[in-house]
Amino acid sequence: FLHGQLPVSCLLCDSTQLPLSSFFCEDCRQELPWVGSACGRCAKPLSGMTQGTPLCGHCQYQAPPLTHCIAAFRYQEPIAKLIQLAKYHSRLDILTGLGLQFAEVIIQRQYAVEYSLGENERLWPQALIPVPLHYRKLCYRGYNQSVELARLLSRQLDLPLLRHSSRRTRPTPSQTRLDTRQRRDNIRHAFRVNSKRPLEYVAIIDDVMTSGQTVYELAKTLRHSGVLRVDAWVLARASDHKEP
Repeated sequence: FLHGQLPVSCLLCDSTQLPLSSFFCEDCRQELPWVGSACGRCAKPLSGMTQGTPLCGHCQYQAPPLTHCIAAFRYQEPIAKLIQLAKYHSRLDILTGLGLQFAEVIIQRQYAVEYSLGENERLWPQALIPVPLHYRKLCYRGYNQSVELARLLSRQLDLPLLRHSSRRTRPTPSQTRLDTRQRRDNIRHAFRVNSKRPLEYVAIIDDVMTSGQTVYELAKTLRHSGVLRVDAWVLARASDHKEP
């Protein structure tokens, strides 16, 4: 666990009846807003049950620079509140609890597509790359939640973590109050890849994906550096943001 935290009670109902190494009681875990059917390229939740890895209308029209995207939860209560507490109040115990559930989802989803892989395709990425914060925001907040999630996933999945392989080159304003076009313009050319290690397949790690513009910009930067396949694994996906 992150920084050695051990679960004492459920993060939502304070029950002490917890499954081994879990931060949620079984009842609360079942009630979490899990992502079911979702677009295979942007993880936007889709209505109804679908087979395989369907694409949403936007990704069919204009594919993002991702090969595949996985999200564990819908960004709604109680997940939204838990992420806000972890992000802005240094609740690393919450991040640990959510991250362990996240790792389970990644394992299930990755092995679910194993049958469709070509002979020379990799099932697992060669490295995990967390979305970087600008150093000013990192100093203000004290830690990068995407790095902490990536650190946990690296241990749980036994995958290399390239924490310093990319950096944010300028302090972009918050994306929260911007529409999709403004978000895209705001984040353009905001990243630089530092790693000289040759990689073919990486997965970007982030906590919340709304319009996707931050993840897409980092993915484009990684592709321009020579990475052939870029996936994104995000803890939560917002479904109510209007796509272009």
